[in-house]
This record gives sequence, structure tokens and C-alpha cells, in this order.
Amino acid sequence: MVICILLLVGIVLWHFVKKYRRSQGLLNLQHKNILITGGANGLGQHLARKLLPLAKNVILLDIDNLSLQRLYRETKIRGYVCDVSVKEEVDAKASQIQKEIGPIHILINNAAIKDTKSILKLSPQEINKVFGVNILSHYWTTQAFLPGMLKMEDGHIVSICSVLGLSGVPYLSVYSSSKSAVSGFHEALRRELQLLKAKGISTSIIYPAKINTPLFKDIKQNPLVPELSPEDVANEILDCLLLKTDTKFLPWFLQLVPLLKVLPTAVEDWLLLKLGVTDAAKRAYYKT
Repeated sequence: MVICILLLVGIVLWHFVKKYRRSQGLLNLQHKNILITGGANGLGQHLARKLLPLAKNVILLDIDNLSLQRLYRETKIRGYVCDVSVKEEVDAKASQIQKEIGPIHILINNAAIKDTKSILKLSPQEINKVFGVNILSHYWTTQAFLPGMLKMEDGHIVSICSVLGLSGVPYLSVYSSSKSAVSGFHEALRRELQLLKAKGISTSIIYPAKINTPLFKDIKQNPLVPELSPEDVANEILDCLLLKTDTKFLPWFLQLVPLLKVLPTAVEDWLLLKLGVTDAAKRAYYKT
């Protein structure tokens, strides 16, 4: 009960903080270079289109060259073919981008993949690939671009996580655990920046529920949690950039999910089963 009251008080206080930040004026993006990983499709593409008229430059890193070319023809958004799970590729593209375009002010780590399999059937290659794209890429891009942000005293790093990073889901174990790692990485990054007393550097982390993109088309929709459109999520991320919001859950009531951890394990498992979370990927698994 005490925890619930504290959470509600925190939510109310945050709304006042958000209102205050709006009164101070929104961040101007017109002089910012924004880089998005996994930007050629899905949420990344919607976000790139949303940011294009607001930013100085929007740059994409993606392994899908055909989609990057299509997006360039439609929007003139520059994309670089890069496997973000490979540090050497990220370093090479980062050097090229900073020479051709300039320093990156906002880094949005969005790239993600999943594998819908039982823990017993995942190969080492499949596990390594998901972890490489979903979490190791955050290390490589941060190592590549954060030093420049620190030098400029101007930067914002956004981590696109998932509510599944807060609770392990059968047949999505490698996705859930990699997103849990994103959450841990982001918290550590934020606190390292605090210890460094880094001026002008902000961080944001987003915990969305299921987004209506090809990545999750085979995952059962939970009737209690509305499916999110990529357009709406892109709007929320833009809001985080403009207001420098630290943490955002989508929908907002998913802020209650971490409270499940205070329950006895058996109760938590029972609730997640009844709420349809535990078997969300069951259908996809049996199709493989």
C-alpha cells in the first residue's frame, strides 16, 4: 500500500514537473544532428520522418540497404549501411558520418530484433545476434558518439527499451533478457554521467508495450493493453526529446509493472498468466 501511494505521488509530481518544463520552453532541434539506429523500417522510420522537418540532419544506421535507399528517394534522409552489432562497423560509420555531416547531438538507440524460440532450441549464433543488435549496439554507439557530446557539452542519448525488459516472457527469453540489459545499461549510463558532472548531456529511456510493426506481428495482442501505433510512439519520443524526459512508459499505466516484483513469485507468475503476458508468444513459437 505504501509503495502504491508513493508511486501515485511520484506520478502526480512528474506531471507538475512536465508542466513546468513546458513553461520554460521546448528544446529547439533545428541545429541538431540526430542519429537513429534501425531507422529504415518500423518505429525508426516513423521517427525519422517525424524528426526530419525539425532537425538540422537526420541520419540512419541500418543493415537494410534497400529500405535505406527507398527512404532516401522519398525523403532525402541519409542512411548508412551498418551492422550495429559489430563494433568495427559502428566505429567506421561514426568516423565517416562525423567527417561528412558533423557531430551527433542526439543518439537514438532503436535497433532491435527478436527470436521466438524455446530457451532449449536457441543456437549460440541466434542468442549472440539478438544480444548484439539489442544491447551491444548501445555500447558501440555510445562509445562512438558520447565523447563528442561531452566535448560539445551538448547531447542526448535515447534508449528504446520494452516493457518485456521488465518481465521475462516464455519463447521471447533472448529478447526479454536483452531488453532487461538495455534498462540496466541505461541506468548505469545515466549515473556515470552524474558522477562525471557531464554538462549538457541528457538521457531518456522508453518502455513501450507492443507496437504495431512487423517485428511483433506474430505476438498475441493483450486485450488489457492497447496496441501502440508507431506514429504515436514516435510522437512520444519526440516529446521526450523536446522536454528532456528521463523515463517514459507507454501506455502510462505500465509504470505499475515494476511493482509486481514486490509480490511473492507465485503471485506474480499467476497474475502474468491470467493477464495473458506469459503466453503472449506461444502462438508464434508453435508456428516455428
